Amino acid sequence: MLPNHLLQCVLFLGIKDAGKFSPRGTGFVVSIHHDDKTGFRYLVTAEHVVQKAMQLGKNLWVRSNRKNGSIMESEFSGAEWCFHPNNAMEPADIAVCSIDFSVEEEFSVVPLSGPKAVAATRDVMERLHMGLGDELVIAGLFRSHYGQHRNIPIIRIGNISMMPGEPIWTKIGSLTAYLVETRSIGGLSGSPVFVNRSPMQIVDGKSR
Repeated sequence: MLPNHLLQCVLFLGIKDAGKFSPRGTGFVVSIHHDDKTGFRYLVTAEHVVQKAMQLGKNLWVRSNRKNGSIMESEFSGAEWCFHPNNAMEPADIAVCSIDFSVEEEFSVVPLSGPKAVAATRDVMERLHMGLGDELVIAGLFRSHYGQHRNIPIIRIGNISMMPGEPIWTKIGSLTAYLVETRSIGGLSGSPVFVNRSPMQIVDGKSR
């Protein structure tokens, strides 16, 4: 069974039609700590989720859960989104903006720095022997049933099927990326991906 915080870091992004929230993609919350006392929270999603809302001439909305079991819808039209600074030469489908929460909201964060950091950087993956075949967990939006009164993320399971090597051609350009084999549906764009490590690892023919 997966821990609840894997679902609580997920938010739903969308637009409003006739005042009704229409989900379009997923976002998740990360934290970066600069020292023991100072930390910042950021909302991360796919760039194309943000750009599509702009192309439609719509404001982007973020839907979160409240602790009392209801939902909160927040307009992000004034958000200062940051995209990859060198998209022309190194395409990356990512968008980030700062985010804050009220005391009413229920959320968790994915720490990217500090002693509890879980970012799977290249160094971390090499040290922990992560790679081909490792199981992945994706938490995100199922547009056909996202919850009328509460965000209800779904879970998809997959595997790392190819490590970064030759660039992979995509709709946004040539990317240096991990290739993941999993079932995917519209709405999972911007979802967090977690490596679900087995308690026993096989390294150089030896179990650990």
